[in-house]
Amino acid sequence: SRKQILIYMLNEGDLVMSLTGNVGRVAMLNKSDLPAALNQRVTCIRVESTNILTRFLFHFFNQDVFERNEMKNSTGAGQKNLSTRWLKYYRIPSPSLEVQQEIVDILDKFDALVNDLSIGLPAEINARRKQYEYYRDKLLTFKEAA
Repeated sequence: SRKQILIYMLNEGDLVMSLTGNVGRVAMLNKSDLPAALNQRVTCIRVESTNILTRFLFHFFNQDVFERNEMKNSTGAGQKNLSTRWLKYYRIPSPSLEVQQEIVDILDKFDALVNDLSIGLPAEINARRKQYEYYRDKLLTFKEAA
């Protein structure tokens, strides 16, 4: 029925994550990506809390630490599979909205810089990517709460 089909339709701002193959790859949908529908072995992450920014989650899921954790917790020899159950219980830091926005602004600027330089400047791009990854990992590392 039409109602059943609509639950698989994606919206602008949704995060989608691969659960098979290159597990944990995440993308944030833009208006130009639509219409789009959820497919097998891809999950949609929609923020329903007012305490976390979707764009913050996007950057958080793109960091090396998360990638190593999800690879370590995925199953399968020939093709990796990530469990939505594992993802559901993965601990995500939740700094204040102001701190989240500051992190997003910094990482978005680095991301734009890397993508704008993508024509003809490979050495500069590589240096900026390393700088972006360094700051992303530093900004998204939090001490455990007591």
